[in-house]
Amino acid sequence: MKIRPAVAGDDAEVAGIYDHHVLNSTATFDTRPLGTQPWTDMIDKADPTRPVLVAVTGGEIAGFAYASDFRHRPAYTGTRETSVYIEPQHVGLGMGRLLYNELLSQLRAEGVHAVIAAVGEPNPASSSLHSACGFRRIGTMPEIGYKLGRWVDVTWWELVLARV
Repeated sequence: MKIRPAVAGDDAEVAGIYDHHVLNSTATFDTRPLGTQPWTDMIDKADPTRPVLVAVTGGEIAGFAYASDFRHRPAYTGTRETSVYIEPQHVGLGMGRLLYNELLSQLRAEGVHAVIAAVGEPNPASSSLHSACGFRRIGTMPEIGYKLGRWVDVTWWELVLARV
């Protein structure tokens, strides 16, 4: 397996992974597949503090991770929200942790202060991943989203990368 920055042309595979989670899980609160355009745009606009990384195995993208702005207010400049999505057949093989470790390493090197992650529950694999990567569970918003025929809690996780 190789982890590398996403490049033009990765958008269709990334969209396929994401859209699977849209239709089958609470890993995202999107309720309709997005298709490729949002991923084309995100990959084109990626920068060192907003990277998009892919995990490639057997010549195919099996997972991806990215960092995006956490809210759009000036005081949040040093904070990013992170997300990781893995193809179902690759879950539990350590790919998420490798992607996350690389993403966090890049963000730390760029001076990002803190990262936030939101987890739609129940999602024990994601909760374990965040805990293993050093995140601290900071709170729960009960029944904040409705997906797949039920109300879903969201837990918030934080990792401070740099102490001032």
